[in-house]
Amino acid sequence: MLFLKTISDRWKDHQSTYRQQYGADERRIRRHPERERFILPAGASFDDLYARRNASNVGELINMALEAIEDVNRAKLAAPKPGDTICDPAFDSGSLPIQASQAVGSPNFALYGQEVNGTTWPASSGCDTTNSPRMVAGDHLIALRGGG
Repeated sequence: MLFLKTISDRWKDHQSTYRQQYGADERRIRRHPERERFILPAGASFDDLYARRNASNVGELINMALEAIEDVNRAKLAAPKPGDTICDPAFDSGSLPIQASQAVGSPNFALYGQEVNGTTWPASSGCDTTNSPRMVAGDHLIALRGGG
């Protein structure tokens, strides 16, 4: 929650700055967040969750907000480019690697992932590197490292 509070406060500060700078010009205000390093989708801020803190499904609401933040930011943060190998050790339904591959802007990339969750594995096109690894170099699995 500290992470969410931090990015929410920063987002709110930036929005306030844009409103001071551009007044009522909503088009220009909306255009600036696209250039931000980190995007906070509508309804996913700390304040939005705090307003719904008494909901019976508050845990689910938090998960949904964090997933929405992840969906709009992970491919952008990875900054994939042509020739890259995109690896996702928690492939889930494959939405993150798909977004990353679209961000490459070229068919020149390799895409790998794994998923152990049987309910989402079929949606990930069977990329099961847990039981049938394909990310291999010689006789070893390729080490997945955080990148940038």
